[in-house]
Amino acid sequence: MQGSTGSDRLNRRLNQKMMKLEEQVVGLDLSKRLKELGVKQESLVVWADLDINCPKLVNEGWGFEGEWCSAFTVAELGEILKWRLDCYYSELVSTKGVKHNPPIVEWVATPDYGEYREDVPEIIGNTEADARAELLIHLIEEGIITIEK
Repeated sequence: MQGSTGSDRLNRRLNQKMMKLEEQVVGLDLSKRLKELGVKQESLVVWADLDINCPKLVNEGWGFEGEWCSAFTVAELGEILKWRLDCYYSELVSTKGVKHNPPIVEWVATPDYGEYREDVPEIIGNTEADARAELLIHLIEEGIITIEK
């Protein structure tokens, strides 16, 4: 590429590899559900301006008007759950001989009860944060854990 410096090329490569903030935090709908269930709203990033058509992610300390809810990270969910769990990435390349291009990608979270159980749910999310949030919601709704308010 003519006129391109090493720094330009490095920045392009970094931008291609960097994960978007939306991929690192719980999605808006799950964040709202966690708030409804009484999960304490303490996180580094929040979904703000929920009352308009274009909610946005902002740092918790920034001043903003309107409704908001926490956009928990994977680490923050780990602190809330305080529960042993398995969370893994699954890539489905084909189903019944039909090739998926691109592959279907999902995260699976399951509680680890420390013993074999047949009734262990497999919770699926588009991101690791969403899978963990879905698992937290399941555990609260089933009365398996309670949340400090």
